[in-house]
Amino acid sequence: MNSHFENNLVNQQRLIDFLKRSFSEEEIYALGRLLNLEKEDYVGRGMTKQQLCSAFVEMLTQRSLFNRLFVYLESPSYIRPRMYQEFGDLGIKEPLSDHGLEQALQEFYEKVEEAKQNKSFSDWLDNWKKSMVLVLGKDNTPEAWAKLVAICNELKQLGYSPYLISFP
Repeated sequence: MNSHFENNLVNQQRLIDFLKRSFSEEEIYALGRLLNLEKEDYVGRGMTKQQLCSAFVEMLTQRSLFNRLFVYLESPSYIRPRMYQEFGDLGIKEPLSDHGLEQALQEFYEKVEEAKQNKSFSDWLDNWKKSMVLVLGKDNTPEAWAKLVAICNELKQLGYSPYLISFP
């Protein structure tokens, strides 16, 4: 989400309103500390919460800290359900709930070979958790890709379930 935040007046106002409605003054100060901002740089005596949020966003603009702010806003300590509605156009997606994740895994299970071997879902899931291995690699040449595939094949022979994730 953070890389899609366009720093313009409309988005700044959206962010100000979101901060004002979603966080206490102390939480805004804590976000400032996480971003290595000096409280004196954006807090003035007798400020309203609206003014505090405006000054905070102005400081973020001056120091180009929107990317870092959104990383913190998506962390467990600062995540707010309103963020998904407020900034959905920026590509943020609400994480799957436990029920949604289980449903997605169940659908995946029904498509895999083990389901045809009469393994129960819970047995398959336990086995999958124990055997899953992520193989990360850079596939910028055919030789590099061949090496990654060979690694995956070797892992399969050892009884693991490799998942190849490559990036250019």
